[in-house]
Amino acid sequence: MTVLFLALGIAIGKYKCYWLISGYNTASNEARQKIDIENVGKNLAKMSYIVAGINFLGALAAYFLQAGISVLVCILLMLIVIFYYAWKVQKYDHSSNSKAAKIILAITIVFVIAINIPIFYAANKSSEVEILKESLKITGTYGKTMKKESITEIKLIDNIPEIKMRTNGISLGKIQKGNYKIEGINKGVLFLEDSNGPFIQITTKTYTVFINYKDDSKTTDLYDKLSSEFNIK
Repeated sequence: MTVLFLALGIAIGKYKCYWLISGYNTASNEARQKIDIENVGKNLAKMSYIVAGINFLGALAAYFLQAGISVLVCILLMLIVIFYYAWKVQKYDHSSNSKAAKIILAITIVFVIAINIPIFYAANKSSEVEILKESLKITGTYGKTMKKESITEIKLIDNIPEIKMRTNGISLGKIQKGNYKIEGINKGVLFLEDSNGPFIQITTKTYTVFINYKDDSKTTDLYDKLSSEFNIK
């Protein structure tokens, strides 16, 4: 997203690609005459640069600090910046559609935030492992239920194979959950709260699960419980 907003700022601010500005690109010639597109373009370019910077700093904070709080602060700052510039550019737009465009922008932003907040909440909620009579159940988003008879190996490791790409999941700082392509593994499912070990690897006949927690002791305690349940020496 950082690169996207940076590219947008350069395209509009430096190369005058005003056709990228929503509303202006579909406006009639008469409506365009009522818009000071030079000043609109300059302000939207500034907005794009600021949002790109917030995204970049937010990504760093999410990786090195607490992901959930960092992302929420990042979203809040972006909202403030976007609403400010949306309000500011209105004085350069003298068309009758100005108020309607502002309302549409506000609704769009609220809609996007409403979709993303549950995702951030789900990413930061720990995935717990429940040992049932005939299966292991991993709770939360992208949770799995594995029949005990399908589990071929459980081990505690310090490093996991290289993660190639996410196919269906969430990546938020050090948090990675969902389905991933992993070096040397046909199908990998991650429930990671930290990029550093230890990790628990649970191999089944159809896929391999990697799970850990921010607190190393919680990871090792879970492994001890699994070792006892599956008689791992």
